[in-house]
Amino acid sequence: GAYVPLDPQYPRERLLHMLEDSGVRLVLTQSHVAMPLPEGMATVDLADAHLALCPESDPQITVFSQNLAYVIYTSGSTGKPKGVAINHAALTEFSSIAAGYSRLTSEDRVLQFATLNFDGFVEQLYPALTHGATVVLRGPELWDSARLYEEIIAQGITLADLPTAYWNLFLLDCLAAGPRAYGSLRQIHIGGEAMPLDGPAQWLKAGLGHVRLLNTYGPTEATVVSSVLDCTSGTELIGATASPIGR
Repeated sequence: GAYVPLDPQYPRERLLHMLEDSGVRLVLTQSHVAMPLPEGMATVDLADAHLALCPESDPQITVFSQNLAYVIYTSGSTGKPKGVAINHAALTEFSSIAAGYSRLTSEDRVLQFATLNFDGFVEQLYPALTHGATVVLRGPELWDSARLYEEIIAQGITLADLPTAYWNLFLLDCLAAGPRAYGSLRQIHIGGEAMPLDGPAQWLKAGLGHVRLLNTYGPTEATVVSSVLDCTSGTELIGATASPIGR
């Protein structure tokens, strides 16, 4: 089966469109989550005690590479949510490639920062789980940049993937704090919008040269990430000129 992530905070019209457009047959939910559903839609409450009686073994089914894995909805050029369908072949290939550029090992503790309805969630979940790493769940509360630092230390986070705007705030905190320990943190990915031209230089100035900094980009249609730049290599050359996407 394939999944379609739904955010209960979305407007009713958007949720109903996503359910109808994607052809969802079953909604997994929790009793405390209030979400509009079409009349007659089948649901399963994940807190239902009867689920504990279900077998824990994997179902005996065959999954083919072209089977659908998930559908994530983007804003769409017309303003109406557009479903992007990704199959198992693309997801498997991406998980392998992402584990490679992230240099993942079973010792890593990867922060799940994005909500499940954004494709960044895919990068933060599947490569880690398929390569034996641990995923650290942020939960529903959005941390400020100071809280992020605290959690990096407390949770032993080794890798975090952050939106560029949020990373900018974190970097300002790091610059203001001066030299300090960053626990086991070894790598940060940023994406979603352009990195400031002086970002890599400021990263070094903050004393974070030991933390690998990757700038990633990719449309949802390309399975999360289609280009990666290591900004901790040759940083003196980065920032001299801008390179807009499409030129």
